[in-house]
Amino acid sequence: MGGINPKRKNHTLLLDAIKKLHNQGYKFHVFIVGDGSLKHIDNDVKQHLTLLGHLNYDKMYDAVESAHFFLPLLDDKNPEHDRYIKTQVTGSAQLIYGFRKIPVIHKKFAKFYKFDDKNAVIYDDLASGMEKAILTTSKDYDKYIKHLDKTANDIKQESLNNLKDILNA
Repeated sequence: MGGINPKRKNHTLLLDAIKKLHNQGYKFHVFIVGDGSLKHIDNDVKQHLTLLGHLNYDKMYDAVESAHFFLPLLDDKNPEHDRYIKTQVTGSAQLIYGFRKIPVIHKKFAKFYKFDDKNAVIYDDLASGMEKAILTTSKDYDKYIKHLDKTANDIKQESLNNLKDILNA
C-alpha cells in the first residue's frame, strides 16, 4: 500500500529483496497498490511486480483480499518511520487485522502492533522474511491465520472495554 514513495515506504528494501529471491530461483509475485513507475527497475525484479496504481477502496480491498501476505515495508533505519510506533498508527495494521493477512514485518515494529512469530513473519532482513513467507506450508499458514484472528479479536475486545470504561466514567 502507499505506492512507490520513500517517505511512506522503503521500496529499495523491497527491490533488493526481490532481486535476491529471484537470484535464488523463488517463484512469487508482489502487488503494489499506489502510484509510481517501474521504468527504472531491473527486468529480473520487474517480472515479480505489478503496480496496481491508485485504487478506490473497493478495488483496494479486493487486492488485499486476494493477497496471501502483507508487506508494510516499514524501515527500521528510517527515522521518519519511527512515527509508526511513537505518534501514529500505520493503516497497514488496520488492513492486516481487518482482512486477516499475515504481515511480513520488521521486528522493530512488530511488538507495537501485537505481532509475534505466531501471527506474523517477523524479520531482521526483508529478503529472509519474504523467503520464510514463500516457504510457509499451508498447515503453518493456517496456524498464522488462527493466531492473527485471535489477536485481532483480542484487540477488538480491548477497544470495546475501553469504550465502555470511557462511557461509564
